[in-house]
Amino acid sequence: MATRSPANFSMLQWKASQESWREASMLSLSEAQKTGQLEEFIAQEEARGVGPISAAEFDENAAKVIKTPPQDDQTSGSLPRDGSHGK
Repeated sequence: MATRSPANFSMLQWKASQESWREASMLSLSEAQKTGQLEEFIAQEEARGVGPISAAEFDENAAKVIKTPPQDDQTSGSLPRDGSHGK
């Protein structure tokens, strides 16, 4: 088993601190939108290896998490037998 010298351990600590700093300083999508830094956000994510997706993939994934509230005239019940909307 390899032993860690103080120099190697310091290098490991330095790498860990750099990774922590990098994660803490990452720009979120919401922050990028608020501050007009979308190009910077895209560059950041591409540097992390995140690539583009197709519009169809985006729509499919967005539909899983975005739920629109029902319109005021939509109800969960059935229409009355006479077909009126009850209004």
